[in-house]
Amino acid sequence: MAIEGVPEFESPEIVAGIDVSDRAALAVAALEVVYGSDWDRDKAREDFHNDFGEIAAQLGDGRPIETYPHMPFGSTTDGQKVTVESAFGSIDGLQRRDGTSYPPTYPFGEGDDNVSKRLWTPGEGYDSADVNRMNMPGEAYDSQASVIHARAALIDGPHKEERLLHLLGLPFDEEAPGYAPGNQTQVEELARLTAEFEEAHPGLNHRAVILGGFAALTIQRRLEGRAGVEKKMPMEWGWMVIPYLGRKPVGGDSLIGDVDSDGDLPGLHGSRGIANPREGVGLSVGLNEA
Repeated sequence: MAIEGVPEFESPEIVAGIDVSDRAALAVAALEVVYGSDWDRDKAREDFHNDFGEIAAQLGDGRPIETYPHMPFGSTTDGQKVTVESAFGSIDGLQRRDGTSYPPTYPFGEGDDNVSKRLWTPGEGYDSADVNRMNMPGEAYDSQASVIHARAALIDGPHKEERLLHLLGLPFDEEAPGYAPGNQTQVEELARLTAEFEEAHPGLNHRAVILGGFAALTIQRRLEGRAGVEKKMPMEWGWMVIPYLGRKPVGGDSLIGDVDSDGDLPGLHGSRGIANPREGVGLSVGLNEA
């Protein structure tokens, strides 16, 4: 798949069913949308090629994956700070294959009294350290959270409409309305799955997909559409809660950030954490740090 402006490898390399050369070029192109081009794209392409290959090899052929670059916010390029709003503004600037524009990301065009905008705006809501988190509040900050690196979403969730979503139909935590003692929660099940996976795969780490992952997957799928490979946007069915954000009191309610795509419209919202058969958690894996 040719991505405009990104050099191609001379020939594809397939590892566990994944064309890692193609996916590496796509990852570089996705990063360029948000971070610009003033960085060593050739080295990044080689690094993604190697790391995607290693992830695929360690997982083997058993689980379908969608590779992407972990995309932290708050990084500075040319003196500019990449905020959540500016990053999604860059994503909104991409066009479809036919030259038409995508609708702007919700809720950044809304007024300042909009609860979702307040949740996703620093101050009352989440800041860059919050949205980059790769573990639960109160735990030691994961050092990979602020570093661009290779990841792969696990796309074998239980619902055919959106395989990115796991842990559907569970309350988020014990504070969720309707929670009863003894209920399983998404927070507890995520911790259990992480421990089980990492014991079985000591070279990989297991994390929820966070906002930067949602952004990267959205960009990649739009770029694939421009290259003639049509794909739905992530979470056109259902919502993905981002557990590591934790709860924020906004608008008189206790909310956890969640995301979706209403057709081609990315949306950043807030969830009360009620058990919902259409609200789940994305799961991803990456290489352990050396």
